Amino acid sequence: MSYPNQPNLPVITTDLSGRTVLVVGTNVGLGLEAAKHFARMNPAKLIVTSRTEKKCAQTAEPSFDYNLTGDGYETQVQVNHLSGALVALRLLPTLLATAEQNKTI
Repeated sequence: MSYPNQPNLPVITTDLSGRTVLVVGTNVGLGLEAAKHFARMNPAKLIVTSRTEKKCAQTAEPSFDYNLTGDGYETQVQVNHLSGALVALRLLPTLLATAEQNKTI
């Protein structure tokens, strides 16, 4: 996808062989684009999620409408930022324990 007046930014092409990548909210927007990008980086596993099967089916359709969530946040902000931050905070103890177990920290 191309956007007017967007600078050409470098594309990160790190080899993710042997690594697992989890991307949440992959049915539209940033999550979908992130999943496509990570798929090109050769991960051992690429785990993609959406809240429902219906949301997963939207992957093939453009979906850029302005909608508010039940919490009053714009949908893309909640899905791409607030929910992702919550998932990261919830996973942090497991990630730290795994890193300690594998002596990577």
